[in-house]
Order: sequence, then C-alpha cells, then structure tokens
Amino acid sequence: MDANQTEAQLPDEVKKFFFGGDSILSREELLKRNIDFMRRCAENKLAEDESMRGGQWVASLPKDKLERLKNLIFSYDDWNEKTDPSGTHGNGVVVFEGNYVMWAIREVDLTPPGMLFAETPRAVCLLIKHSSEI
Repeated sequence: MDANQTEAQLPDEVKKFFFGGDSILSREELLKRNIDFMRRCAENKLAEDESMRGGQWVASLPKDKLERLKNLIFSYDDWNEKTDPSGTHGNGVVVFEGNYVMWAIREVDLTPPGMLFAETPRAVCLLIKHSSEI
C-alpha cells in the first residue's frame, strides 16, 4: 500500500481498526499506533481516554491470573496472514488455561445508554473476551 493513500482508500478490514481523531494514511501508521498502545498497556501508562475492558469471564479472574493473561496478550507475536490479514497487529487469540481468549484494540462508544451528546465520547480500548462471550 502506498503511504500516500488516504483513509478513505484503505480496505474495509483496515478501516474497522481505525481509531483516533486524525486521519490514518496507511496500514503502517495503524500498525505503529497499535504497537504503541499495547506497549503503554503493558507499562500501565494508558492515557485518560484509553482503557482495558473485558467480558464477565475476564472480570471474574483473580488478580494474579488476570496479570498472567495480560502478560500473555502483551507478548503476543503470532503475526501471519491468517492471524493478522490486515497487517495492523490489532487483534489476536491466545490460549489461557485451556480457554480461547480473544483480544482486540478498538475504539468504543462511551455514551451512556439513553444519553445524547453533540459529540460521541469515544475511547481506545483493549477488549478481552472469552470465546464463549463472542
């Protein structure tokens, strides 16, 4: 992909990983952002508008198990055409204690149900879910 392509020219599978208020010009830019986000997650240095979220299964994990799971996710490196077809390092699957656990970096809507805002508050999140919750 040409680094000069605009966001509108990116394939749909790349656009779905888009986050942030400025324009991403290439997969390479999105890849850099995702890698930087994961590094900051691992170092507990997330910005105010960034977070980690999970489903009920993750929420029920004891703190020591959650730390082990997060370390597994932060060290994920199974990047290939099947696991990362868009080349953005924005999602993956790990096996943790015999469970398939999916993770993804996404921009999420923070608007409380039933509330209307002129601008929808959004946050970049690391979403972690057990395969049974997908």
